[in-house]
Amino acid sequence: MIRQNSKPLNFFELKPKQLYPSELVEKGKVVVLVPEPPQSKLVEWFMPKKNKTNTRVKLDILGSFVWDYCDGTMTIKDISDKMKQEYGPIAEPVDLRVSRYIQQLHSHRFIDVGLKNERKSQFYQKNKRG
Repeated sequence: MIRQNSKPLNFFELKPKQLYPSELVEKGKVVVLVPEPPQSKLVEWFMPKKNKTNTRVKLDILGSFVWDYCDGTMTIKDISDKMKQEYGPIAEPVDLRVSRYIQQLHSHRFIDVGLKNERKSQFYQKNKRG
């Protein structure tokens, strides 16, 4: 556990929340719909407007499971426990798998874990150690 300003940062108590919509594409698999980044004002001025499209990011079955529970109410530990119940030994090591997946989703800005900027470095340092 890491301490900053005498307050510990416990990774497994964080409550991740989805930042983009998603859709179910087949049994248990999800596609996250990530909007294109906005163009600069100068480019928008000279280029004709095109229809806004989304990048479709396909998640595997375990990633889709984690994604579905990133609703801002469940902790990472809760998600890990649910995955252990649902998939058993197939998902082992569950805690490591879920923590790394959450870290990836967060680094790509697909989810928010509610950390202030100064604590985000702790979030990544803690999980690099395992």
